[in-house]
Amino acid sequence: MVTILKDGSSFSIHTIVYANSYANFSAVLDPLQLLNEFEIKIELRNGDGYKIFGGANMDTQKSTPTSNNIANIKTPQNNDIQKFKVYTL
Repeated sequence: MVTILKDGSSFSIHTIVYANSYANFSAVLDPLQLLNEFEIKIELRNGDGYKIFGGANMDTQKSTPTSNNIANIKTPQNNDIQKFKVYTL
């Protein structure tokens, strides 16, 4: 799995990883080693998902979404964390 995450894009293999909590993500993958491999990071709501953005400071924690239809995203094009609305089908 680690090899696919690190080297997959050069072989046109891209991955979407979902974890329902940061603790579950940490149990499967080493976040200190692998979080930089993800170009786009999305945090849905509550919990300690703010840690995927590389910081545990108060500003990052305060921006954690608490509503079901709001999420945070960080992309290479915009290095800031931005909120966006999540729509259901």
